[in-house]
Amino acid sequence: MLKSIGTNWVRVGFAVVVSFLLAPLLASRLGTELAGSWGVINAWLSWLTLITAGIPMASVRLFAQHIAKGDVDGLNRAIATVVRITFIFGALIGIGALLLYIPYSEVNLQSVPLGHTDDASNAFLISALLAVGGFAIQVPYGVLIAHGNFPLSNLAQIIALIGRFILNWIVLSVFTPSLTVVALANLAINIVDLAIGVAFVKWKHPNVTFVGAKAGPVFGSGIFSFSLYVLILLAGGKLTYSLDSIIISKALGDHEVLAFENGKMFVVYLTEIMVGIGSVMLPAAVKFKEQGRIDEIRRMSLPWIKIATGVSLLAAIGLLAFGDGFIARWMINARGFNHVAAGDTMRVFTISHIFFLPAYGVIVMLLMGLGKPKGPSLLYVGAGLLNAGLSIALVPHFATAGVAYGTAIANALFTLAMYVTYCREMRVGLDEVISRTAVKPILGALPVAAVAWWLRGVLIPVGTADVPAPPPSWIALTAGGVAVTAVFAVVWVCFVQRGEGEFDLWARWRRQPSSES
Repeated sequence: MLKSIGTNWVRVGFAVVVSFLLAPLLASRLGTELAGSWGVINAWLSWLTLITAGIPMASVRLFAQHIAKGDVDGLNRAIATVVRITFIFGALIGIGALLLYIPYSEVNLQSVPLGHTDDASNAFLISALLAVGGFAIQVPYGVLIAHGNFPLSNLAQIIALIGRFILNWIVLSVFTPSLTVVALANLAINIVDLAIGVAFVKWKHPNVTFVGAKAGPVFGSGIFSFSLYVLILLAGGKLTYSLDSIIISKALGDHEVLAFENGKMFVVYLTEIMVGIGSVMLPAAVKFKEQGRIDEIRRMSLPWIKIATGVSLLAAIGLLAFGDGFIARWMINARGFNHVAAGDTMRVFTISHIFFLPAYGVIVMLLMGLGKPKGPSLLYVGAGLLNAGLSIALVPHFATAGVAYGTAIANALFTLAMYVTYCREMRVGLDEVISRTAVKPILGALPVAAVAWWLRGVLIPVGTADVPAPPPSWIALTAGGVAVTAVFAVVWVCFVQRGEGEFDLWARWRRQPSSES
């Protein structure tokens, strides 16, 4: 499990690097407003993932069930069924994109910089094919994940990420920068990504077939009954995140979207890191449930919730101390970029996600693996609706920060509900969960936060009202990040994880048995 989660984190790390390299490239080559228009297009089309009704996650769960039983023929029938579903829903995604273009053209197209409306329209329609391709890509990767081949799956995705950056850099450097060429570049990479995933599956599992096996009945496969709640869960995510950019574009203009999106980007990838834990636990939970080992699920999950909490706290400390300096240096060449708005968004999202990240990335995925999607799904869509209402109400008064406040309040309520749901399903008290997963990480975070704040004063220049501070250097930011991470590692090993069974690194290093917690 450690190896699988570790490679998930490496893949997320590559995704973070690629995104942080692409953001200033897009802003400098397209301009701040046009780059914001690209963000709005992606926000609209991200709603098309709802058409898939959570089928990718349901497919992984179905594949894992056949694999746990050693039923290769059943697995191939399940894959053939999912491929058939992919064709059906791919057509629906295309129809949905055409329907979405109508509200996009009425609500946000007029915010596109003058002379670029045709370019934005073309990019919108081309990006619709990206949504279809993104859905198809999930089939081979779902097979790899269900087999537990996370390192191989992550390697394939890392290759595609590197290709995405290289191709975007080439088209933006060689061709006249436009939204259309960016959309075409990303469509080409999606096709390559799909081919890589299929090739890796055939290499590692030659008995697996994508065509040839007789598909089962589409509506009798057991996928839709589970995926209906995943659909609701995904709808909550869209209401929580994708709707935000649309609201900002309408209320403040596309030039403010880029600042919000880049301030939010940090927690988006932190969520991916947490899902990197949960995605490994999901098939493991399916396996343990099939074998009737429910107690094993509780013993497996509590230490990982604790680790997720620690990672979340480390990220929060680093972002609060150095995040605004990082944004200033990162987007230094983006003319017209609102650094203040991006920093405000980053801080609000960071604080509100400290405990949301373990709840969503670990607890929700665990409950999905147990076949308990109803609670998380309904609660998250409720939080999403609350976020939408609060964001619309607050954006006129607090600008982009108001949208971040709406998300923070809704996520806090969802987080509490998820911990309560976990306790009920695992038959464990909330006080025990808090004591085992949160108390020591919080205590350990205090000295780390003190060191981080001291380093901020040393490394980050301070300006005045008349003379703004220059952005900190990459050397200063790197030194601060490395130092804070080193202090965190020492505190974590010597204090937080002491007595945590197989996760007690101190005991391992001293070659002494540790007590089970």
